[in-house]
Amino acid sequence: EAYYANSTSASVSVPDRLTPNYNIEIGTVTIGSPVEITITSSMSDVVYAVTIDGVTQNVTDNKVTYTPETAGEYSIVVFNAKSNEYNAVSVSRTFATEKQYQFISIDVKKNVNIGDEVVFTVSGNQTPVVVKVNGLVNDEGKFTPANSGEYIISAEADENNEYYSDSIT
Repeated sequence: EAYYANSTSASVSVPDRLTPNYNIEIGTVTIGSPVEITITSSMSDVVYAVTIDGVTQNVTDNKVTYTPETAGEYSIVVFNAKSNEYNAVSVSRTFATEKQYQFISIDVKKNVNIGDEVVFTVSGNQTPVVVKVNGLVNDEGKFTPANSGEYIISAEADENNEYYSDSIT
């Protein structure tokens, strides 16, 4: 039996370097509270770094914990340098925080007599809170009325990086 000559070939393309992909998952963001950021990579052995607003972050078990201190937008960047195995990659994502509303309350006994000490408690979710009795600053949390009449206790907190201003009377 006779056979005709035949040949075949196949080619395989092998890239010089691999290109990792990154996924950035950002947890619940609140000013002044830690947020957990999870980084996943398509290549388990690639060495990468993470910055938030240009500051290098510690990465532990593919997670970064970051506490935003002020309202605004934050930029997170995950990147790896070019190596013998991997192409350089940089992936960024932004997240934002907003100011929170303050909650101030005053707890005071309503009916008192002249000469009785009036003790009151002011509470809120931020400090400092300025407390006044009839327009005068009162840091003691108490006063003794010398005359009959209405005494107005007010509390206010100024706006800052975390909170909008609030006041209560």
